[in-house]
Amino acid sequence: MNPKSYKSLVISHRLTRGFTLIETLIYALLISFTIGGTLSVVYSLMEGSTSLNESIAVEEEANFILKKIEWAIGGIPGVALPLTGPAGGNTLKVNNYSQTIIFNLNESMGAIQIDEGSGIKPLNSSRVIVSNLHFVNIGPSGQTPGAIQTFFDLAPLNSDAAIRHYEMLVYLKK
Repeated sequence: MNPKSYKSLVISHRLTRGFTLIETLIYALLISFTIGGTLSVVYSLMEGSTSLNESIAVEEEANFILKKIEWAIGGIPGVALPLTGPAGGNTLKVNNYSQTIIFNLNESMGAIQIDEGSGIKPLNSSRVIVSNLHFVNIGPSGQTPGAIQTFFDLAPLNSDAAIRHYEMLVYLKK
């Protein structure tokens, strides 16, 4: 064997034996970037999931409140409170056929309360805060029957999420 080729064989064997310090540092840097990127994506997904769950909870609460008010008003010819007119009020008193139902806002609890004659109960859960509850009794006009317009704001309890505004118009029985 030629001494020159033996020397090049030894050098080439020494170069392929393992990683150099620079290669190791580059690989460690690439791995840390990959792990850091993955963690930031996972964190973003978890935050998005939390805000989506809060949004779903607020929508469910709003739908329940609106349906309960619609149930109380539906099929009746009129309401006792608020009086007809643009001023409205924050109490709705419905004289249903078999009972009197009262809706109002307890501002200290952040809850809409309902009294069906068996005691006052909160209508929404403690996961949300209700504010600015307002009812307007719109009198009949020509062929259009009277209606009750309901407004309120709803926000998740432990969040910086935006307050959402809800409103509904329910026509009274003619």
